[in-house]
Amino acid sequence: MNICAGCTVNWSNGQTGSSISVNTAGNYTATYSNSCSTSSSSNGISVTVGTAPSAPTISAGGSTALCPGQSVTLTAMNICAGCTVNWSNGQTGSSISVNTAGNYTATYNNSCSTSSSSNGISVTVGAVPSAPTILASGSTALCPGQSVTLTATNICAGCTVNWSNGQTGFSISIDTAGSYTIMYSNSCGTSEPSSPIQVTIGTTPTVPIISASSSSTLCPGQSVTLTATDICASCTVNWSNGQTGSSISINTAGNYTATYSNSCGTSSSSNGISVTVATLPTVPTILASGNTTLCAGQSVTLSATNICSGCIIQWSNGQTGSSISVNLGGSYTAITNNTCGLSMPSNSILVSTGGTFLPTIQINNTCYLATSSGSNYQWYLSGTAIQGATGQFWTAQTNGYYTVSMLNTDGCPGTSDPVFVMACPSATDEATALPKVNIYPNPAQRRIVMDIQTTVNLMDTEVDLFGIDGHFIDKIFQGDMSTAGKAIEVLLPDLASGMYICRISCEAGVLYKNLVILH
Repeated sequence: MNICAGCTVNWSNGQTGSSISVNTAGNYTATYSNSCSTSSSSNGISVTVGTAPSAPTISAGGSTALCPGQSVTLTAMNICAGCTVNWSNGQTGSSISVNTAGNYTATYNNSCSTSSSSNGISVTVGAVPSAPTILASGSTALCPGQSVTLTATNICAGCTVNWSNGQTGFSISIDTAGSYTIMYSNSCGTSEPSSPIQVTIGTTPTVPIISASSSSTLCPGQSVTLTATDICASCTVNWSNGQTGSSISINTAGNYTATYSNSCGTSSSSNGISVTVATLPTVPTILASGNTTLCAGQSVTLSATNICSGCIIQWSNGQTGSSISVNLGGSYTAITNNTCGLSMPSNSILVSTGGTFLPTIQINNTCYLATSSGSNYQWYLSGTAIQGATGQFWTAQTNGYYTVSMLNTDGCPGTSDPVFVMACPSATDEATALPKVNIYPNPAQRRIVMDIQTTVNLMDTEVDLFGIDGHFIDKIFQGDMSTAGKAIEVLLPDLASGMYICRISCEAGVLYKNLVILH
């Protein structure tokens, strides 16, 4: 511009002229020259030679699988100078934020042209899974050794199936009782639990126990209720007579049992209860085993016959049993008794007793013995039978204790109490030097006097007092007795009224005297 007259325009690329066409990058200047000189260089114009942009590369700043409310940043790489970034969703700029599902690309654009599309990035937007549903392959009421398959339905894409027992997967096999649910989970969260499926494990029923409401021995018209206890859940009670139910009413004789049954099987039979139907008791007949007139110590056996089955025999004296032994007088009857009532009384048997028989011994003239009338006499000395002493009377030939056994007029046996008897004196005895001793008063009370008739002094004399049965009571005198005519007064111990024996012992021998005490 402003070319001087007569000047030549010289360009820095060697061309001349007021205008030049260039297609090569460079910094172009111009000078003017004339005959006078050459001007300074003009301002420079930089000429560049651009190119058409290449296809860009894009990348995501995070996961492109989004959940509701999330977004991801997409960024174009290696942007060419002077290029504009155009995104497939209409946005521009080196980076964009997206929260909508789609396939995203970018192009570069400059004055030369527009590039090809970049690589594509697929952005997805997921959702929190919805609650699943469970289906069972069969009954969920299992028996031991059985199982059921639980299956999840409407499984969401990309979701994991999580079971409440810790298992995972589309289906699981269950053989354990429990309440089972599932949840679906993905990158966006976990669903609500499904509706539960309850799995139960039954058992083969246990053996039942049955009991009766009352006695199982019935009378005509009566009944008894049999009840099963501890009934297992969902079990049916089956009775041996074909009835069902926890309780049944029975009025027929038989042995009754029960079983439990459910879907897992049938139990063994319960304990048995035997039901019998009794009848009213029959009237018994009683018999005596022998004579019903008894002596003391004797007894007779009474037995009942015609006894009904299951009946108890009750006797009029309060005893029970089919037989009793009695030793008391009275009229005896029996009745039979069972759960249905009492019979009429049996025939009666009269038993009579003669009472206790105790023979007595009478002593006459100190040595002559007699007892009451009867038979089968036997006399004893100190417990030993006396040979030939089998009559009502006996004469004591030896000092000692005598008893007698016999039968009275009623045929009852008895044995007397022992009595002490002195032997009858012989002629030799009377000739000895034994003193003559009189005891008075006799009967006595608290004192006696012993009047001694002898020709010699009696040294070391003892007087002992015995009961009529021979037991020792007291020594009432010990010392010397003077010659004839000497009377000795002796105080007696406190004694009951009765017969006593005084034994006088000295060097010459032993003398016995009877003494009666009266108060």
